Amino acid sequence: MYIFAALTNAAGILATLCLVVLLMAGGANSNPAQITTLKILILATFIVGLLCLGGSIWSMIAARPGLGTIIAAAPIAFAITLVVVLTWIKF
Repeated sequence: MYIFAALTNAAGILATLCLVVLLMAGGANSNPAQITTLKILILATFIVGLLCLGGSIWSMIAARPGLGTIIAAAPIAFAITLVVVLTWIKF
């Protein structure tokens, strides 16, 4: 069970990094207001990724790998949701 939590942690880190790269690429031809919004979204992405990574590791140390897997999957859901929302509002 711990292997699933570890693999989900790796997937969460990759999802966080991919979303940050996508947000940075979207800021190439943006005005200052959009760049400020992108900076806030990048910071929020890093915070979600780090909190979920820490929570998942804490859960695995506390011998709750199932909870750690669920917590580690949160950045993946966050990245998918943010991409869908930003595409829907045509940011």
